[in-house]
Amino acid sequence: MSAAALEKARAAQRRRPLVAIVAAVVAAGIVAAVAIAATGGGGTPGGFALTATIDKALLGSVACWSTSSCVAVGAVGDEGEVWFLSNGKVTSARAVVGTVRLVSVACAGGAQCVAGGSAVGPNPSGSSSAPSVGAIVAIDGGGIGSAVGVAGVQVVTDVACWSTTGCDAVGDTASAGAVISLSSGLVVSVTPAPTADGTFESISCGAPESCEIASFLNPKSNNSSGLLVSLDNGVFGTPRPVARTFGLWGIACRTATNCVAVGLARTSAADYEGIWVTVTSGHPGSVVRVSGSGDLFSVSCPSSSRCEAVGAKAGDTGGVGTAIVVGTTAEPGKATQAAGASYFSIVTCPSTASCLTVGHAGANSVVEQIDPSAPPAA
Repeated sequence: MSAAALEKARAAQRRRPLVAIVAAVVAAGIVAAVAIAATGGGGTPGGFALTATIDKALLGSVACWSTSSCVAVGAVGDEGEVWFLSNGKVTSARAVVGTVRLVSVACAGGAQCVAGGSAVGPNPSGSSSAPSVGAIVAIDGGGIGSAVGVAGVQVVTDVACWSTTGCDAVGDTASAGAVISLSSGLVVSVTPAPTADGTFESISCGAPESCEIASFLNPKSNNSSGLLVSLDNGVFGTPRPVARTFGLWGIACRTATNCVAVGLARTSAADYEGIWVTVTSGHPGSVVRVSGSGDLFSVSCPSSSRCEAVGAKAGDTGGVGTAIVVGTTAEPGKATQAAGASYFSIVTCPSTASCLTVGHAGANSVVEQIDPSAPPAA
């Protein structure tokens, strides 16, 4: 993998949804899936079990409203789609008319969930094609509402819910990130980021209306870095760059003041490595690098002392990668092979005993269950 190939892929995909970026970096040479335990806890992660393969689909996210009932979102061709899952297996699927792709989803309570992504926007006078506009879609059990456009936002990259009706989403405008406040799936307000030239990638709320945002600062630059932004009752805190990182893709908050973020760091002019960092009251701790990984895209915490993260393994271009599992307490653990996906894009843990991840394998998407307490393969 060359730095030039990776930078080219990222530059071309920076303003697109996470799933498209993942596909680009895989093509650039990150060719295997990764899962890690980001913080201390009993045992080490592992126990991958393939539960579903979805042909010719690109899954972007998954969320659960119980230990067995979940919803995944993504795209088939140029249209967003929703898949309902029971114990990791697909029970039904529905296209969402008017959307281009769905890349994020969160469940607020019961079977009430909210998905985010992009839709086809209005066609400007004289334009040969319509631009994309951010989209919100309400999901209630097996019912799916109509896509609601978010003016001024190009794509809704992540959603986090802190009550049965209250959620906050993040997305990107033409020049910076933005927060979209939601009530019962309806857009209440859109607030631009306090820092220009950045992208908001992920949001997590450890308490009602108390959230942390993971992002990229100067994403088009070779000097890009991770950035943390707190959000308290709709008010932004002081943006805090995270030194020794190239960017942050995901974040999970276990409490209002205790979170874990994941992303990547540059190891040399030609290589990158996945990282995780604890976040306390909005302040980043020491950056921990995970040997054998090229990027970490998502993190979820099944308990107050344990988190699971997923991403991609650094490797040579070409070929189909294999998933690996990395166990860690205070330091990165050893990578262990686990077959099943070229990469994993998102993970969610509905209980202390089970996590669900979605990823990509060839032209198809996969859904896999992870047992957080299982030891890695020898």
